[in-house]
Amino acid sequence: MKTRGRFIAILGVLGILVSLMSVVPVMGATAGTISLSGGVTTDSVRWYSTNTGFDTATVSVTDADKNVLNDLTGACTSGTLVAFKCTLVGVAGGTTYQMNHTYLEDANNDDIPDGVLMRALQGAQSGFISTGTSAATGAVVLAAALGSTVHQNLHTAAVAVTADVTAGTTDNALSNYARVRAVITNAAGVTAGGLETAGIVINGTAVNATTLVETAGSTETLNSSATIADANLDSTTFWKAGTVTLTVDANATFAGTFSIQLQELGTVVARYSYNQTDTVTGRTTLVSSSQTAVSVPLTLTETTPSSGIFTTTAQLTSTLGDHNTGTPKKVYVTDGALLTFTYNDEDPVASKTATARADLKAPIIALTGPTDASFTNVSALTFIVTVTDEASADGKASGITATDVDNIVIGGTSSPALTPLLVGTNSLQVSYSKTLTSQGLTSWWVPAKDKVGNVPVVSGTSAVKGAGDPAAETTEPAKPFKVSVDTAAPTIIAANVKTGGKLTTATSGTTTTVTFGEHDTSRKNVHVRFDAGSGTAPLDPATLSASDWKVGGTSPSSAAIDDTGLYVVLTMAADQATDAKPKVELSTAGLKDEAGNSVATLTGTSGITAIDDLAAVLTVTSDAALAEKSVTVTVESSEALGLAPTISTTTTEPEAATVTGAAAQTVTQTGTTTWTAKFTNPTGGFSKQYVVVTGIDTANITSIVGDDLPAKDLVTFQVDDAAPTAVFTDASGNALATTNQEEGAIWLVSTFDEDEYTGDSYKTVTVSAMTLKIVDGADQTTAVGDLFSSDNKAFTLAQDLTPGAYNISLTAADSAGNSVTVNSNFTVVARTAKTLSLKPGVNLVSIPGSIVGDGASLNVLLSGLPVTSVSTYDRSVDLAGGNPWLTSTLDAETSLFTGDITSLEPGKAYFITATASTSAKMLIEQPTMMLPPTLAVRQGFNAIGYWSISGATQDDIDGYLNSISWTVAYTFDPTPGTGWGVIRPDGSLTGDTEATEGTGYLVYVSQDGTLTP
Repeated sequence: MKTRGRFIAILGVLGILVSLMSVVPVMGATAGTISLSGGVTTDSVRWYSTNTGFDTATVSVTDADKNVLNDLTGACTSGTLVAFKCTLVGVAGGTTYQMNHTYLEDANNDDIPDGVLMRALQGAQSGFISTGTSAATGAVVLAAALGSTVHQNLHTAAVAVTADVTAGTTDNALSNYARVRAVITNAAGVTAGGLETAGIVINGTAVNATTLVETAGSTETLNSSATIADANLDSTTFWKAGTVTLTVDANATFAGTFSIQLQELGTVVARYSYNQTDTVTGRTTLVSSSQTAVSVPLTLTETTPSSGIFTTTAQLTSTLGDHNTGTPKKVYVTDGALLTFTYNDEDPVASKTATARADLKAPIIALTGPTDASFTNVSALTFIVTVTDEASADGKASGITATDVDNIVIGGTSSPALTPLLVGTNSLQVSYSKTLTSQGLTSWWVPAKDKVGNVPVVSGTSAVKGAGDPAAETTEPAKPFKVSVDTAAPTIIAANVKTGGKLTTATSGTTTTVTFGEHDTSRKNVHVRFDAGSGTAPLDPATLSASDWKVGGTSPSSAAIDDTGLYVVLTMAADQATDAKPKVELSTAGLKDEAGNSVATLTGTSGITAIDDLAAVLTVTSDAALAEKSVTVTVESSEALGLAPTISTTTTEPEAATVTGAAAQTVTQTGTTTWTAKFTNPTGGFSKQYVVVTGIDTANITSIVGDDLPAKDLVTFQVDDAAPTAVFTDASGNALATTNQEEGAIWLVSTFDEDEYTGDSYKTVTVSAMTLKIVDGADQTTAVGDLFSSDNKAFTLAQDLTPGAYNISLTAADSAGNSVTVNSNFTVVARTAKTLSLKPGVNLVSIPGSIVGDGASLNVLLSGLPVTSVSTYDRSVDLAGGNPWLTSTLDAETSLFTGDITSLEPGKAYFITATASTSAKMLIEQPTMMLPPTLAVRQGFNAIGYWSISGATQDDIDGYLNSISWTVAYTFDPTPGTGWGVIRPDGSLTGDTEATEGTGYLVYVSQDGTLTP
């Protein structure tokens, strides 16, 4: 220790010398390095995961030149040392001082601070550091006391205090930064009272010991109580030279005197450089190959203020949205992701990287034996699995530790610690032998994880088969391996050997199931129920053979088994009697369960007589499908019944075994297995009757026919004692008796209603007689053959009739033989003439169709009317070079029209001049089977009239002229103030009625065409 002390002392001298020398330039900096920790290292690759304990990557950068030395900010002057960097560390006269900073400069990391100067400020003396000095803690031990505790008295002599001192000055000014001591003497001279709480106060400019920042107007109270006693009261504050004054505040009861002397205490200052905890920002990044678009910036913090080693952490996450968020920063990874940490050093310029991989893949489990969900008759079993940590990247993975897969849990009990066998890269085989002492199902599993905590899913539908949870190894997972031990073969349950029964196969997606169900109508079948026993092993379908069985001494044609392996259905070649009780034998050995146990044969007297489980077959018939008065129902059974069956009828259709409104009929037995019941229809009644028959055989098995179970096994008949009704209408459906018919072609429709009840399937009638005659006059026709009908319900008679009173009658019968005669009177009236109205002056008009006979002749149509001329415009004549205005005028002497026009034609417009208001009457021909009308038009003006083959009296003019190209149409009304009307196309074929019966139009056509009204 003495040698170390001398060495430190020498260093102290050298330190003083160095402090007086110029700074020597340092050598060039060395590039930093980067490294990773955390996770695990396998195959020279560092692996992390997203599991707790393995999801945090610690990155470290070692770069000494990033460890920045800090200089003191204050300056001191002591003797020949002027304005040197310093900090105030204590009162002179001591040997041990605590610097105001830790981690002082220590280039060679020997805990001896470099370049420390310890200086007695007022005494202008430097000290030598010695043993006990530590750069890390900032403790400095000097070889000898440095300076004097008291530098000077601030008063020439102690000041006597007899009252308050409000502005006490000093004789000597404070010479440098220093603490102040108040020396109290002659306290015995105080006879009463004492000091106020702030009794002795130093005033001045305070100096921060570390930074030397000054605070003017500062104060510090030195007394700690009101009692005045001889003592030295030291300030904790350092004061600036020349600023200190004193105040004394005695309390109200003070009496007497005491003395006070202020002293300047010597100050020890230190000069050094020190380290603080530094950070490296903006130079380290993390990039995940799973999210290369966004790199993660990392800020590193120095491990200790002088280490030059900077660290931070990054946390792996499998949630993309968390990437580059949080503290620590999260980085998104997928299995096998490459993590690249990069440090970019600027002095010297260099880029250093460290890489790691993410392993998010849990180990997989491969079963060797025993086969999952299997049955065995061997109790001593060896359980073997192989656990493999598949590669995550570059054919590598974090791997598996043997202690993480050294246990097999069987039936909730862990095995002893096992020694897995390495069978491949990151692949361990685990085995354990154990004798199972109980029959039935045993579940077993392997708790497993890899080196970075990846555990196979053990819960829910996505659980890994055979995987257990290492954190709860004895808790059964969602999908354990299973094996069943069964050392006894299944046995037949005699009470469940019955006739009937069937297997149903259903497919959903790719899954096919076979289920057994009792079925009392499967007459070819016999079923046998087995008990699997405590071992639960079902029958092995591969060992089931129809030839091993006998039913009533005959081998069945086929044998099948359901998915439970407990029901065997034997199918015979032919139907059995519904009361059959055949003997069932397993005559040949060969049937086994899935554990390999052989089922014992049953032959001869050991055979089992099957229980009758077949329902009687009831055959229901009726003596008529449709009757007027009554129907007899016959029921025949395939076997004797315990009681006569019930035979019921209802008008409500049964649905899925629900029968409502049933009325039981009287049953009469007509043979050993036959019965009848008679249904009587009430007078005038009509209905569809549903027959429901219920019978119970001697084995107490119920048979029901007609209840819609199975669907649509319905038995019906119909009764009808009501005559049909009829109504008479015309072709438009109007009542014939109340609607006048216009003379000419008339349709007389007689419609019979024979749809009298729900379910009526006999809806037609047969007409045997028909008469059409004039009331109180001669017959017009009596030929039934003149009627036509498409459905034998509505019958139509077409006749041409002149005005008069008529009667039509028909006689018809329905399918049940109910006959009726119906008739109706009706009236035929003369046709109504159309009216062409004319006003005084020139009228632009048209006729709506072809006029009957010579009614279109001007001399007939306009005879006796105040009309003087008729004209029209013919564009085709104009184009041919002739006079397009065709005209006829009235000869005053003969009262006949002469000229170009002899009669009016439909589709053309005419200018008719009248001298007074008048109207012309006309009969329009009835429609006949002919081509619709057309009118040729030429480019230019055309005189067009309104003409409708359907008899419509108006139309939208766009629709009426739709077959030609036109730009404008004109109308003319001679009423004063009206005159010409202008109509232009509006593009809509509906919506207005500008084309009307009786109106003429002068239409400008843009190209030749044909009008098809």
